[in-house]
Amino acid sequence: MNLDDYLKYVLDNYLTAKKQPIKGNSVAKTIRVIALKVIPAYILHSEKIVKGSVGQGNWAEVPWLAIMNESVTSSATQGYYIVYLFASDGSGVYLSLNQGYTYYTDEYKKKSPKAKVKIVSDYWRNNLVSLDDNKTFSIDPINLKSSNTGGLPEGYELGNICSKWYSLTELDNIDNTELISDLTKLNVIYDELVNKLEGDFAKKNESIIYEKMNNADETLIESTVVGNDSLPEVVSVPKNVRIRSDKKGAGQTSKVDHVAKHVEQVAIGKKGEEIVLKFEQERLKSDERLQNKVSEIKHVSKEKGDGDGYDIESFMVDENTNEIKPLYIEVKSTTSNLTTPFIMSKNEIDVSETYGESYVIYRLYIGEVKNKLYKIFNPFIRTDRIATQFKVWPK
Repeated sequence: MNLDDYLKYVLDNYLTAKKQPIKGNSVAKTIRVIALKVIPAYILHSEKIVKGSVGQGNWAEVPWLAIMNESVTSSATQGYYIVYLFASDGSGVYLSLNQGYTYYTDEYKKKSPKAKVKIVSDYWRNNLVSLDDNKTFSIDPINLKSSNTGGLPEGYELGNICSKWYSLTELDNIDNTELISDLTKLNVIYDELVNKLEGDFAKKNESIIYEKMNNADETLIESTVVGNDSLPEVVSVPKNVRIRSDKKGAGQTSKVDHVAKHVEQVAIGKKGEEIVLKFEQERLKSDERLQNKVSEIKHVSKEKGDGDGYDIESFMVDENTNEIKPLYIEVKSTTSNLTTPFIMSKNEIDVSETYGESYVIYRLYIGEVKNKLYKIFNPFIRTDRIATQFKVWPK
């Protein structure tokens, strides 16, 4: 059985075999065992191994045949490898340069693993010279026709760096020599990637993600879904807020995922400002004195950046003089709870002192179902503060 025969065998027999118990199944055994014999030895070298999988204990929705460099990985759950991924409906197979998605879900858990694997996939698409020179492979997303959202098939789709699709019909008309030629070309790209890892895929991944996050773009931020978009309920300022100590006892350590924390904070901040912007538009519309000012509301941080010390410039009515005045709003958003202290920069504190009662903190809680908001006017005199950082230089 050559590679062409093997790929067609899996597509022709797998869906039927899945209706039977996996234990002792002849199709399952063939897929696992024959996988070791269909890849030419000159592709494998001394460091590469071949594995075929139909699942462990239960049938996999997407079976695969993988070629792995053992200096990087010997498991489809982590690292980088070449893999044939069979569509769950039996319509065809992808030849893919891929990476183990389970590594991201284990390493980052709920801290945006999908955003991180996308960063790494995009990085390699833009930094592999042999991929750029080779027009055989597509960098478009792959679709394994899975209905299992969040499962392993989605992980394979997210981990894909480049691929080539062979439909079942195309395989009937492709010579085995062409399949091996494509595999050889992808092997060159894989070898380039392995060399650029310098032996440690995890450190390289972390470096790629960290560098990207220091220059976070809109696509990445928007991929971090936070709470809901409903207008917030205005609540009273909480009383007796306690400051939790961040000090740890002797021997205690805390591993902080700074990249995930930064992504989350940026996403929360962006969403919070958009919610408050809509809140202000509705607030002004509901006040006859301010209705004609709605179109003049400015999203300052979006238009000019953070240098002005506030995010939104809106309007308020001075209840003593009935005069319409600017209202300078700094949005402080959280998904924790409204009693959580927030951070203000020195610039924000200075600006709040300058504007006094025309400067307000909108402390926004973004919940899964309901959002809440409280306001602190003139926070320079109505908040307590402690220093959390120090500028340090040698004596």
